[in-house]
Amino acid sequence: MNPMTFVRAQWDRVGAWVCIAGGAIVLLLGWWGISGTTSVGRQLPYIISGGLFGVFLLGLGGLLWVSADLRDEWRELWSIRDALVKIAAGQGGNVENSAFALTPEEHEEAAAVLAGGQLHPVSASNGSSSSHRRRSTAVNEA
Repeated sequence: MNPMTFVRAQWDRVGAWVCIAGGAIVLLLGWWGISGTTSVGRQLPYIISGGLFGVFLLGLGGLLWVSADLRDEWRELWSIRDALVKIAAGQGGNVENSAFALTPEEHEEAAAVLAGGQLHPVSASNGSSSSHRRRSTAVNEA
């Protein structure tokens, strides 16, 4: 992949790494400046410029990283929504071979729910029971 294409597509992740690296460098430079003097009056400019600006850059990097992860999650949710809309409209295509394909047990549970029945409780590994379960294939593939 072309580096410029990657930067354009993942601008928030690249920005996050730049801010995190810049923040770490600014904090190290501030520490280096403080370590050379014992006077508190001479240390304050390093604390203000190096410490506060470095922490700000680290926070901004974390914010950009979370923004990138949220964008990925929303993109995935929209693709799932589009697939469900196509299925509901009868345009599902080859759903049986996709991550949205239901197992035979899930077909039976769906038919029971549509007929007015209830889901069978599923025991979890911690001993509790639930009336639903997550799709293990979709969770493990992600």
